[in-house]
Amino acid sequence: MARAKGDGSLFKDSRGYWTASITLPEGADGKRRRKTVRSKDRGKAAQKLRDLRAELDQHGDVVTATPTTKAYLERWLDTTAAQRLRPRTLDTYRGYVGRWIIPAIGRVKVSELTPRHVEAVQDLCKTGYGEGKDKKKPISSTTRLQVHRILSVALKDAVRAGHLRTNPASTDYIDAPRKRYVETDVLTAEQTKKLLAAVAVDPMAARWALALFTGMRQGECLGIEREAIDLERDLIAVRWQVQRPKSTPDESIPQRDLGEGWWLLPPKTKGSFRVVPIIGPLHAALEHHLENMPAATKKHDLLFRTERGKPITDTVDRKAWHALLDGAGLPRVRIHDARHGVATLLLEAGVDIHVIQTILGHSTVLTTKGYAHVSTKLAREGLEQMERLIAA
Repeated sequence: MARAKGDGSLFKDSRGYWTASITLPEGADGKRRRKTVRSKDRGKAAQKLRDLRAELDQHGDVVTATPTTKAYLERWLDTTAAQRLRPRTLDTYRGYVGRWIIPAIGRVKVSELTPRHVEAVQDLCKTGYGEGKDKKKPISSTTRLQVHRILSVALKDAVRAGHLRTNPASTDYIDAPRKRYVETDVLTAEQTKKLLAAVAVDPMAARWALALFTGMRQGECLGIEREAIDLERDLIAVRWQVQRPKSTPDESIPQRDLGEGWWLLPPKTKGSFRVVPIIGPLHAALEHHLENMPAATKKHDLLFRTERGKPITDTVDRKAWHALLDGAGLPRVRIHDARHGVATLLLEAGVDIHVIQTILGHSTVLTTKGYAHVSTKLAREGLEQMERLIAA
């Protein structure tokens, strides 16, 4: 069938499809490029051709690569994300992508993603899916927010790579889930004193003193080596955290291989690299521990290790923490919540929030504010100060 005037490169191929083809700018290799679309309906094919021309006029090029969302995300995790993220964070990304994003929109081509597809991911997160042992239960709004952020970052990179023109997960098109508010339990000053009395006779006294007097993260405490402790100047250099990720860390990340899947990796953020002062009770606990700890192994000189010289797992560490709290008759706050307690006590002691930020290794003051619980006593003192100012 002859093409009508003005159709350009629109024609009917041997299979009966109306085919539209448009010439694109040369690629980086200097080779000629074309974009071809097809439809059984002539009018739809003509519309696709007009859309291609409009896109070419507006952007100077046309998206040609059309991988599925599944193929794109798997490659993105193995390449781009692997170079940016800490191994454990990458493991988390893989889990969320595999459990929620790919099942919802994995078969859709990246170039065809819309805000509705992003909503489909959130809908699946809300309802769950599957049966029996493969059943995935609905997740909280906080976890849905994490899933959304991962998808948004991945699609932002897809735009950069030319797979998409705009990011359908951005706030320009769709609202992100709201983080669920959870009240964090922290030990009061009196409870902390009671805990310290129990800690004093515990074989891991130095471990718990690190948490209570510095607010160091769990991985940071378990990743401290002898050389990081300077008792003469009363300083601790926080350089590493110990982890056992599912995959080998990317070579772009500073690392030390401890063997059997264990690694020393950088702390969570750039602000986490820090030097923390050692106060009296912590000095005494560390001094005693250093005097009695075994010699360094071939791989490390960690302060805290198993009888076989291996790093201590998160699970074993948490169980020991809970046993300590139970023995002291105290509520079972998380070991990570010791950071909240440190922030609260420092705030109540009148320490500037920027100083607290440095001690805890937070990247921003907003993070520190989120950890600090203002007590009724502190709030009352602040309001009384305001009252005196007004009355003056």
